[in-house]
Amino acid sequence: MVLLGEQIKGRKNVKLINKDFQLFKKECNKWIDKLGLGDWDVLYSFESVPESAGSTEVGYEGCWAIITLSPNYPNDDMLDKNPHIKKVALHECLELLLATLNILGKSRIFDEAEFNHERHRVINSLMRIL
Repeated sequence: MVLLGEQIKGRKNVKLINKDFQLFKKECNKWIDKLGLGDWDVLYSFESVPESAGSTEVGYEGCWAIITLSPNYPNDDMLDKNPHIKKVALHECLELLLATLNILGKSRIFDEAEFNHERHRVINSLMRIL
């Protein structure tokens, strides 16, 4: 889950449309290739995600994923939606990159909230260097 958005006061709300979703899928495919995630069977969805710009759902058995872009987030004013869409795509692909780690972590004795915090710390670090 990612909470992103470049915002500026005084602008009208920007609603993401199918053209934006196509850019999202193109960006995801680029990162899937760069991150070596081609063994995942990935489907894309363009639907609302509560309080988030996107989400990634995975099925470890069968190696499938559904990556979703939310058309109605952020609800505030966005200066430029293309960088927002690209950041969401990268974030969700990094979620996929770490999916196996996440699944393995849940099968061991960890505090889930602490583990999720650490996972997002790694994602944000990778986003800064990629």
